[in-house]
Amino acid sequence: MNINESVEKILKNWPLARWGLREGLINASALSRKLEGEVKKMIGKKPSSEAVLVSVYKFQDSDKEVNDSLSEVVKASYFSIESGIATVNKEVEGAMAVIRGLKKTVSIVREGKVNDKDAKRGLSILRIMLSEKAFETPGVIEQFTYLVSSKGINIHEMESANTELLFVIDEKDAPRAFETLREAIKG
Repeated sequence: MNINESVEKILKNWPLARWGLREGLINASALSRKLEGEVKKMIGKKPSSEAVLVSVYKFQDSDKEVNDSLSEVVKASYFSIESGIATVNKEVEGAMAVIRGLKKTVSIVREGKVNDKDAKRGLSILRIMLSEKAFETPGVIEQFTYLVSSKGINIHEMESANTELLFVIDEKDAPRAFETLREAIKG
């Protein structure tokens, strides 16, 4: 494994560093110094600081291509918001969606269709329809969760099916989510 491959492997598995580079929040020189020890372990010798820095810049350039692809997917998407939603921690017949985890099942239902006292009410569904290009573009789900969460919107539940993402959010946050996605799609 060479220095470029090592830096790429490290950064592909470190989403926060990738995000910081993308947003211009991380100094590439400082990051390369931070990576030197890990690169040394991977290649078996001390890398030159300059080589690691060049590899960070190369990764940043190649990651820009991925970001451009993500932007294309975002701009080709459309979305809707539906209010009056509740979640219940069990499977409910006739639910809009059922999310089965390893230890928990959550049903997404219309508020008027559930009498369960433990139901979480006052929610909305943010439904995002993606283009077919989403299948071949890494980071699509991350991009949409970032767009929503960066505005302080909590995603209570999430489901991904084919070319559709479904986020369950607080109803009070629906206007902000709408505006955030409208701006992102508009470009």
